[in-house]
Amino acid sequence: MGLDLHLIMAWEKTAADKKARIAASIPEEWRIKTLPTEDSVMSFPKISGIMSLEEIAITESSASDLVAQMAAGKLTSVAVTTAFCKRAALAHQLVCFTTLRSLPSSLISKPR
Repeated sequence: MGLDLHLIMAWEKTAADKKARIAASIPEEWRIKTLPTEDSVMSFPKISGIMSLEEIAITESSASDLVAQMAAGKLTSVAVTTAFCKRAALAHQLVCFTTLRSLPSSLISKPR
């Protein structure tokens, strides 16, 4: 039994389409312009200039700290959501891990 070349090509097209949709969902200002040259990308969010210091602090906080800060009115849910979406977008561009259809632009494009 030989491989069905049509099925292989269909799979590759589906994968390429999915990859393109995810890439297109990442806002331009969140896109990595130059890939890091180090072996580890753990510090990339801090040195990329794409995330603010507040966003870094948010994404490095515990869930209980974030809930307490939001309850006290020190953080908004939009700020927290944006910080995590931005960090996820960076991580995806570096290691291509996400299976999301796209980033939730409706959550971050209309701050309340």
